[in-house]
Amino acid sequence: MIEIATLLEELSRKLGLDKNAALNYRVDQSAIKKEVKKFRDIFSKSIYLDLFARIDAANRILNTLVEQSDYRTTIEKRRISKKPLLRQRRAQKSARSLHNAIIRGKYWKCACLDQHSIHFVLDYPSEDINGGSKESSCCPRFRMIFPSGNSIDLATGWCEIEAESATIPSNVDPLDRFPHQGNQKRAPFAKQKAKVQFAFDESSEDEQSMISDMPSVPPIVDICSTLSTVGTNTNGETSELIGFISDENHRHNMYYVRKLAGNLRSQSLAELIAASSDFFKAPGSGSFLFTWGHRLRVAVNLACSVFQFHGSWLKPQWRSRDIMFTKTSSGDIDKPYVRWNVGSDLDTWSMCRDKPTFSLIQSEILFPLGLVLVELSLCQTLEALRIPEDDDRVEAYVNLKTATRLLQVVEEQSGAEYGKVARRCLLWPGTKESTLESEKMQDEIFQLIISPLVKNLRNFEGRA
Repeated sequence: MIEIATLLEELSRKLGLDKNAALNYRVDQSAIKKEVKKFRDIFSKSIYLDLFARIDAANRILNTLVEQSDYRTTIEKRRISKKPLLRQRRAQKSARSLHNAIIRGKYWKCACLDQHSIHFVLDYPSEDINGGSKESSCCPRFRMIFPSGNSIDLATGWCEIEAESATIPSNVDPLDRFPHQGNQKRAPFAKQKAKVQFAFDESSEDEQSMISDMPSVPPIVDICSTLSTVGTNTNGETSELIGFISDENHRHNMYYVRKLAGNLRSQSLAELIAASSDFFKAPGSGSFLFTWGHRLRVAVNLACSVFQFHGSWLKPQWRSRDIMFTKTSSGDIDKPYVRWNVGSDLDTWSMCRDKPTFSLIQSEILFPLGLVLVELSLCQTLEALRIPEDDDRVEAYVNLKTATRLLQVVEEQSGAEYGKVARRCLLWPGTKESTLESEKMQDEIFQLIISPLVKNLRNFEGRA
C-alpha cells in the first residue's frame, strides 16, 4: 500500500499536479485544450509505461494480500465453529446408540422390568460449545439416574451412572475386549498424559473417540442385577467402572457415580415457571426464585438437547411439563432431566413419533423449543398467556398463535437476539426435515439457534 502511494505521488509530480494548490475553476477554453493536449502527450510517451506497470503490479500484490487475509479469516471462523459442531454430532450419534441399547436393547433380564425408570440428565459440557478445552474428554458422556423404586420422587433411593461412549471400528468386536484386572477407575483429566495437538480436522476428531482408547471391561448382562451390587462399599461420589453395553456401532462404558437415599423432590419446568411467576407477583412466598440467569442456562441446555437427543431421549412434541428438575438440599435446582419408563415408554414414544404433522408448523423438531423459549423469557406458561383469540381445534395451532403473538414482548424482555432465536424455532426458515439426519440442517440449527443462545449466556455471565 505504501508503494502504491509513493508511485501515485511520483506520477502526480511528473504531471505537474500539486495537491496543495488551489484549483482555479475559471479557466478559458484555450487553457482546457492546452491541458488536454498535455495529458495526450504524456500518456503517449513510453517513459510512463514503466510507472504504470509498477503501479499495476503493486495493486495486484495488494489485492492478493487482501484476498488471502479474507480467506484466512473465513477459515479461522470455520475452524472455531466446526469443532464444537462435530462434537455435537458425535454426541447425537452416541446418545441415540445409548438409548437403543438401554431402552430397546437386551440388557434387562429381570422380572421387574416394568418397575424400572430412567432419569436421563440433559447436560452439555460448556467447552464443547465454546471451542473445546485441552483437558476435555474426547468421548461423549451422559449421566443417568436409575431409581430403585417406581416413584418420580425417588423416595427409596437412586443410583447415578455415567456412560462414556466410543465408536467401534468395523474390524473390532467389542465383546472380545475383556479385562486384564478388576474394577478400574478413570484417571482424572488433569493427570492424563498430554498429547501434541495438530491442526484440527474431522477425521482426527472421530479417531480420538475410538474404542481402542477405552479400558478393558466385561459386558453388562443385566442392568438390574448390576445396579443392585454396585456402591455397597462406597460412600460419596466416585467413578467406578462397572461394565459396558453396546450396539453395532458404539460401546458405552458404564461408571458408577454415587448412590443416595432419601426423598428428593422433583418438579417439571412448567411447574417451576408457574411457581416463579407467582413469586414475582407475591415476593416473599418462600418459592424458588427462577432468575433470568437460571432460565437462560436452561434455554441453552434445551437447545443443545434438541440437537443431541431429538429422536432418542427427547420425545417428539415434548413440552415444558416433560422437562423435570430435582431440588437440591440448598433449595437450588439440579440439572434438568427427562424420565423414561423402561417397560412402557417405548410404545408411547413410537406413537408420538408417528403422530400427524401440521402444515403451519414449519419444523416439528424446533417448534417445542420455540414454545419453551417464550415461556422462559416471560416466566409464564403458555396456558397462562392465552387469550380467546388464540383458540383453535388443534392444540399445536393454539400454542403457535399464543407464542407468535408474544414474540415482540419476548424481544423487549430478553433482547433482540434471543427473540430472533425464538422466532426461528416457531417459524423455521431453514431446511425442512422431519429428522436431524441432514448435516445441512444440523449446521443451520447450530449456527442459528445454539450459537446465538450461547453468546447471549456468555454476555450475561461476562465471559464474552
